[in-house]
Amino acid sequence: MRMGRARELKRKCEERGISLPPGPLEVAYLEELLVQAKSRRVEEEVERDDLADVSTDEEDFDHSQERQEVEDDAAIASIVTWNCQHAAPASGENTQKLRRTIDLLEDELGGLPDAIALQETLFKDEARLSFAQKATAEYTWLCSPGKKRVQECNPTVDPGRGSWLLIRKGGPLDGGCVLDLSEWDDQHRVVAVRTGLGLLVAYYGPACTNAARRGDGPRYFTSFSSFLKEHKDELLAVVGDLNMIFDPFDLARPGEHGELVPCQSSQRGDLADARAMLDGAGLVDAWRHHHPHAREYSREDESFSTHKPNGSWARVDHVLVPARRVEATTAAILSSIKPHEKGRSSDHVPVCVTFNGSSRKS
Repeated sequence: MRMGRARELKRKCEERGISLPPGPLEVAYLEELLVQAKSRRVEEEVERDDLADVSTDEEDFDHSQERQEVEDDAAIASIVTWNCQHAAPASGENTQKLRRTIDLLEDELGGLPDAIALQETLFKDEARLSFAQKATAEYTWLCSPGKKRVQECNPTVDPGRGSWLLIRKGGPLDGGCVLDLSEWDDQHRVVAVRTGLGLLVAYYGPACTNAARRGDGPRYFTSFSSFLKEHKDELLAVVGDLNMIFDPFDLARPGEHGELVPCQSSQRGDLADARAMLDGAGLVDAWRHHHPHAREYSREDESFSTHKPNGSWARVDHVLVPARRVEATTAAILSSIKPHEKGRSSDHVPVCVTFNGSSRKS
């Protein structure tokens, strides 16, 4: 299997004009060459785009109407959320998991997502963060200002369980302003960015375990709900591993013969409170809106994949949008990017929401 992977990577290197030394080469070495080549290519493309932006007013006038007609029908922003369970491990098969996953997202969506909300990046040190950032040169990495202050004092600390928001350079969400929510977001779980299309909020909710319910979970949920309600009129989307369900069928367990059996349970949070949060902020569960009868899940408990009886599936990764915008969106659980895969292992799969051109008029 490893030999086959090495041959595939060598072929890709040759296609990209990357010179290789003679003799057998390690898979990790070949992957690093490809990542470096892609980073250089992205930087060159950004430079070319910057030069192309220098145009005369006459050119802008001649083509503005034509561009507007295209934009009205085209997708204007795509946003993905993914709980990645370590974005850049220091060793093993998963060292390139983030780059591999972004490449898969590009293939799946027909282009790079304009924003990617990551949870549980869990960087062990500044070197691993830098490694991940270099491997994703197309994106600007954003975190809460409070997290930055903590890491300036101790670079080995990744508070908030590693919540980051990646914004594609030159995309429709680029150039936004990050809000400082440290007054209540003392765990640095939220990255909220004012963009040209509205307020984009990435959130990693506290785990909905009995311990969390007895601890800080309720206070945090209340503060987050109040924040969304306060900013309801400017919201573009709220995305992330919210660790809650909005539908009683969004949790399932293996049946008697190992089949998937939906179970109506509020184990992952109080449904009434979750729905009150949606209503208070004028939000809609975009995936459920577009798939009212579907049974799909974004998280597969690792214990189930190893055939243990207490495994479960859950739809806890969400893309929430204002009710006034939901008809101008599509939403998908990208289950083709499977969980627990070698080289990019996580117990979650990415979830995506895409806004089309008509959402500009909302």
